[in-house]
Amino acid sequence: MQRMDAERALRRARTNAEILEKEFKLLKSRAETARPAFQATVGRLEALRQGKDAKRVREVEQVVAAVRAADKALEESKRLVFRVRRCLEKTGGGHRGQEMDNGKERARYQILRTLHTVRVPIVTFKDMGDKRKQAGKAGKEGGGAWQCDLCINNIGAVYNTALLYSYLQCDDRVRPLILLVKAWTRVHQCNGAAQGFFSSYALSLLCIHYLQQLRLLPVLQHPSLLPPHPRDREYCFGCDVSYCADITAANAAFSPVLPSSFPLSTLVRGFFHYYGYQFNPVRTVVSIRQRMLMDKGDVPAEGGPSGGGRRKTFKVLWRMAVEDPFECCGSAKEHDLGDVLKVDKQKMMLDGFRKAYKELSRVGTGERMEDKKRWKALFLGKKEAGAAKGMRD
Repeated sequence: MQRMDAERALRRARTNAEILEKEFKLLKSRAETARPAFQATVGRLEALRQGKDAKRVREVEQVVAAVRAADKALEESKRLVFRVRRCLEKTGGGHRGQEMDNGKERARYQILRTLHTVRVPIVTFKDMGDKRKQAGKAGKEGGGAWQCDLCINNIGAVYNTALLYSYLQCDDRVRPLILLVKAWTRVHQCNGAAQGFFSSYALSLLCIHYLQQLRLLPVLQHPSLLPPHPRDREYCFGCDVSYCADITAANAAFSPVLPSSFPLSTLVRGFFHYYGYQFNPVRTVVSIRQRMLMDKGDVPAEGGPSGGGRRKTFKVLWRMAVEDPFECCGSAKEHDLGDVLKVDKQKMMLDGFRKAYKELSRVGTGERMEDKKRWKALFLGKKEAGAAKGMRD
């Protein structure tokens, strides 16, 4: 009996030894297979240390530094915005003839709201003015008060404003088109990022993009108009803010197709038709950096231009995407100006564009008296158009 037990134990030991030997061979083969990959990784690290990929490393470090600087500036702006509010609340109006009521100085500025969680922190306040100023405007709503938005460290807005000004200088019809579109959105209550519509800046980009598609405006950020080497360009928080300020050279490079005699009324009608019927918000991005239409799937989501996937900034297909001309693909922070849109608000706006196009298609260029009334009702509102008619009479 003991001999049989010993034989069974020996057989089990031999079986376990065979199993262990097989596992050892399997692990050895896996180690040999993984050795080339390990050696390649070590070689990659050595290449980084020796500076063979130093250019790529420097680019990544610059982007990271720009993002950190932008985040630091945003945090500083959030702190400063409350300091500015306290200063405004303490500021009286005595320096402009402010009268004293019951021995107390009436505050000159009325704080309406403080937005510190938004992308650009702002303080919205109202300058109440002095009583003499208000008395001169007693007939108007709000007296002599005027409203102001004060932001902190919004350096990008300086470059955006300069870019828009350059586009306004390219053609005399750009400014009135933008003003008419903004007037229409105000009358039909389709404006304001806080209300779920496009901001005033986004509406300006819509107009510029539309005129670029008509070959009426040049592309001031086209690579052929910029310095060839990136280090010769201007940057702000990691974003390339370079553009061609030489309007003559830009118009020469992009010869306008439409003549200067092309009427503004036709351009306004075409704007509503383009965004109401032609533009596809599911696939297309509103961009003024290039004349070719940008598809939402053209730019990858990760890994830069050579990565894979859909661009994260434009991943919402139903929403109209408006690319910021400076905070765009490849910059430290990408920004889609259409991220404030809501489903119902966008539908309301696009339906309004189609309705406006149909209305303008039934009227002429505005030269006849009857056409002028319909144009004024569409862009001024019936109440303001009637008031203007009464003042003229």
